Amino acid sequence: NCTPPDVCEVAEDLAEAGVDLVINTIGLNVDEAARAELECIAGAAGGTYTDARDADSLTEALKRATTRQYVTYESHLDTIEGSLEEDQATMVPEDIESFSTNLPPSDEPENIISGGKSVYWRIPVPEGERINVSVNTVEDPTVLTFLPGLFGLRADLQSSSADIPGVHDLCTHRSTTDDSALTVVGP
Repeated sequence: NCTPPDVCEVAEDLAEAGVDLVINTIGLNVDEAARAELECIAGAAGGTYTDARDADSLTEALKRATTRQYVTYESHLDTIEGSLEEDQATMVPEDIESFSTNLPPSDEPENIISGGKSVYWRIPVPEGERINVSVNTVEDPTVLTFLPGLFGLRADLQSSSADIPGVHDLCTHRSTTDDSALTVVGP
């Protein structure tokens, strides 16, 4: 058989074999089929795909792809997935001070303001104790511009007690009850 192998399958095979290789692809005025193939290759090999419409955008895409520094981020934190339902918020164990999570993709990626999904956790806060919450995000490196890969993130604290209001949009809360719920709105 003289048919060359599917390039996306080759990229997937290389990744599965543990070959340390990142493939970035750029499409210059490509059709949907070619774009899908280039996106597949980049995705399978840990790279990114960029569209170019003309010589200027191709030049810019090549500059970004060849001059950027690729630094991977590896978290050693426990992963705790939040709940998409507020009344079923995931309980964070008392001994956990930091954790990692994967936020769900947006239903409307072009609308970072209202297109996100809320994710809920319950964080125990003993009476009289204070909780300070910070949110750190790490996004895969990209050579795409503006909307692709852009996301908004907001951390809100809400008291689970109706008569004890939490501090909204300020990630700090002093508890007079035994629990609090953190809401993170992701991409």
